Amino acid sequence: MRDVGIDVLIVDLTRLVKKQIMNKTVLIIVNFLFSLGLMQNSFCQYETFDIVKYTPPKDFKKILKPEAVIYSIVDEKTGKFCLIALYGSTVSSGNVEKDFKDKWKQLVLSRYGADQNPKTENATNADGWKTVTGASLVNQDSI
Repeated sequence: MRDVGIDVLIVDLTRLVKKQIMNKTVLIIVNFLFSLGLMQNSFCQYETFDIVKYTPPKDFKKILKPEAVIYSIVDEKTGKFCLIALYGSTVSSGNVEKDFKDKWKQLVLSRYGADQNPKTENATNADGWKTVTGASLVNQDSI
């Protein structure tokens, strides 16, 4: 055993305490960040359907069908409602407008009697995907 003075012991003890505090601080920070990640995942519940990953709309009723996931909500007081349908992907013809018109006819016109020429919006995302979004008033159950 080597002979050391009290001041060396205090310095070594101080280093040990600082090291322990730093280790605990790092551990606390890591635990905090991990907890934040868990909290984010619990608040942002993602779902997937076909090639889409999405956050479902709050308070909407979910209906699963083989070809689609449908979300709906009804305001009983006013009779107003909202219907959101996610359909599975299909092979494109290479023309986004033609694809939209074909699917609009198949999925909307045949079921809901919507406007044959709905108001549409075109967009291209950062990855170059082109989209057409359409909306129209519909009649369902005389509403």
